[in-house]
Amino acid sequence: MLDAEILSAVIASREAYDRIRPHINAKDLTPAVAFWYDLADAWYRQDKTAGSIDVATIRGLGESRITNPKQRDTLMGVIAGLPASPSPSNVVAVALELKRWNIGMELAAAIAARDAKKTSKLHAEFGELLSASTLQAKETTEWEDAVPIEQIFEKVGTANRIPLAPSVLNKRINGGALPGHHVLVFARPEMGKSTFAVNAGVQLAIQGRKVLYAGNEDQINVLKARALSRATNMTLAQAEADKDRAFRIYRERGVEDNLIFKQLKHGSANALREQIELIEPSILIVDQIRNLESDDEGMVQRLETNGQVMRELLLEYGLIGISVTQAGDSATGKVWLGMHDLDNSKTGLPGTADLMIGIGASAEMLTRNQRALSLPKNKLSSDEFSHEGLIVEIDKSRSLYR
Repeated sequence: MLDAEILSAVIASREAYDRIRPHINAKDLTPAVAFWYDLADAWYRQDKTAGSIDVATIRGLGESRITNPKQRDTLMGVIAGLPASPSPSNVVAVALELKRWNIGMELAAAIAARDAKKTSKLHAEFGELLSASTLQAKETTEWEDAVPIEQIFEKVGTANRIPLAPSVLNKRINGGALPGHHVLVFARPEMGKSTFAVNAGVQLAIQGRKVLYAGNEDQINVLKARALSRATNMTLAQAEADKDRAFRIYRERGVEDNLIFKQLKHGSANALREQIELIEPSILIVDQIRNLESDDEGMVQRLETNGQVMRELLLEYGLIGISVTQAGDSATGKVWLGMHDLDNSKTGLPGTADLMIGIGASAEMLTRNQRALSLPKNKLSSDEFSHEGLIVEIDKSRSLYR
């Protein structure tokens, strides 16, 4: 039973649950499997830290909720006879096959009933599923009304904006970013992308903002050590030589409590949801968005999908997002970057961003520890200078932009 394989995977791994949660509901499952799936769903929603569910625990929980004795053997037989669990990366393929089976059976029934309208609709759905390699989210409709005009600046006024770092950047973005805004930072390797992200994260933490820094490129403790340098204005050698003072400053400035570093070793953009619900940040930094797993083939489509999911998460949870990614070869040695310099994406990923910051430099600027911040896309401001770039100084030894 395909749905039993999905249930087995969900019980064994929260990652599998996160991958299929937006796409599977009880209607896709047989009633007996749906009974247990609903219990697993409720478990993960209640316990945000659970990485899996103990089978004996869920068996006891389910047994206590069986009210019809005639259903007991069937329901308990499902949990007792769970098949081997597919891996989180393979559970999508199983879910797709289940959807194909369900639609195929509906299509056969519609053909037998000579229901031309339903047959045509299901035939199209079945064709899409046959060619699909990834799940498509179930369409949901949700509306939100704009506030009365007298309240508009209570939502989008300058008092609501959160300043970013370096501080000179705020002159170009109307004072800062609003919840829901997606900031995309891109540059060539070793140009200062992670330095920019660490610098911004520390400054926001010092402001008292809760920041989730999800790293999947550099080792997470290396990133946190760089944050220590930024927060204390000490090089790592100086901080290690005077650890007590460095740690005290780091804690006193609120960085230890407000800047939470997490290594994402495997997982899609949707895997971020678990940590967002657990930590409840106001800022989400993803370093790097290109490394988030996706069922899409090719980097271009992966970047677009990850950008779309990132934007959805920011809007759903009211976060400001900072995503880091690569610039292409065209940006090598270039001072001012444009959208076309983004690696493997010319429209898809940029379309999900409200602000794009390209980091460039000439050979001479590198020797002077300078960087050029380009703003090829800036929806945060309509000022006449909103796309005018900035020259800033960088101190990599302290992960500092100024």
